Amino acid sequence: MKPNILISEESTEWNNIKNAEALICTAILSAYKEAKKPEELLQIETEISLTLTDNRDIQLINKEYRGIDKATNVLSFPQLELKNGVLIDENEFITPPSGNPVMLGDIIMAYEIIIKEAKEQEKTIESHLTHLAIHGLLHLLGYDHIDNKEAAEMEQLEVNIMNHLGYNSPYSDIKNAS
Repeated sequence: MKPNILISEESTEWNNIKNAEALICTAILSAYKEAKKPEELLQIETEISLTLTDNRDIQLINKEYRGIDKATNVLSFPQLELKNGVLIDENEFITPPSGNPVMLGDIIMAYEIIIKEAKEQEKTIESHLTHLAIHGLLHLLGYDHIDNKEAAEMEQLEVNIMNHLGYNSPYSDIKNAS
């Protein structure tokens, strides 16, 4: 079952990107489909909260929750404890009452920094936005890039998903999957 995506657009600047919400949702759903997930999530309804905001708001959130006083492109706040798509403690998973979805977590994206990075990295806005949406979703599923091994696994998955969506690798040092 694919997750429901609840979208909150908190900055009108997002209207400057044609079909931004559809582009992001497609990326999130593709990443969800291709990434490893707990068996428990496959048969139940799930939700993802997506907030499209600006640099000021994401900086405040980053400072409050991560202690980093600067804007960033995407933040993810998972609600389940997963490691590379696997529940850390299967006993902690509680199936919600009938009709209530499981919240996978929150993805927050900042318009200005994403546009700035796309220009600096000479990427299309669509490609960069797609990559960051995939990146955010993978964090909700417990993927991370803290150490080199985890980073390599997460990046390769991102490259594969980007390729399936018709985009080139977002990383210059990773070859496109064939």
